[in-house]
Amino acid sequence: MPFPSANWKRPPAEVNAILRLLHEYLLTETSNCMAEGVRLSIIGRRDRMPATLREAIADSEAATAHGTRLHLRMAVDYSAREAIFHAACRFYKVTKLSPESFSDVLSEVLRGGSTDVDLLIRTGGEQRLSDFLLWECAFAEFVFHGQTLGPILVPTIWKQLCASSITASVPAALSPDAIAG
Repeated sequence: MPFPSANWKRPPAEVNAILRLLHEYLLTETSNCMAEGVRLSIIGRRDRMPATLREAIADSEAATAHGTRLHLRMAVDYSAREAIFHAACRFYKVTKLSPESFSDVLSEVLRGGSTDVDLLIRTGGEQRLSDFLLWECAFAEFVFHGQTLGPILVPTIWKQLCASSITASVPAALSPDAIAG
């Protein structure tokens, strides 16, 4: 359930509903993440979120910190452009200029870290990044889920995405050709 920074422009009732859904998700799914070895990280700003949501995020991240099977990063109040801009502002102080050192600075800006993405699964019918993880997806495999009816892509929402669809997406991202970039 990504929540781009631009979503703050939506009607307050809609924003509150989205944030409530995220809070409920964290409360109900953290134990499943732990059981499945999933490490959950939330990237993005937290200062505009309600205190109870910030607390639920911190609790979920701490509870799943030792997960090694999968690192699930959710972008909440996140803008890749904003993150890259803030990293660039800090980067001018770095003496060793390289893409790797910039990645290190970007990682400091993002709470959940900045590591390369292997596989990006996009639901909802959109086939674009939408200001998410622009730097980190440079070598990612992309999978867009939806049902094609003629020339129309009918959106699949995250909850409709079944485990077999995700499992079928993983081999392409882990192939030696994909890993080599």
